[in-house]
Amino acid sequence: MVEPDSALWERLLFRDHLRKHSDEAERYARLKYNLAQRFFSDREAYTTGKAEYIESVMQKARQHLANP
Repeated sequence: MVEPDSALWERLLFRDHLRKHSDEAERYARLKYNLAQRFFSDREAYTTGKAEYIESVMQKARQHLANP
């Protein structure tokens, strides 16, 4: 069983949101590609570069979950 506030739950919510919103998935793919080009040898910078976008998507996903 997955706890509602667990890290796994958050990853699943993010994944499911991207599956339902192809425009968001495309933006995320472009962001990841651009960050990979800029930070190809700096995994930490790559991950940090995604953080703000991921949080914005998570806010939308939580809102959609609360108000279907």
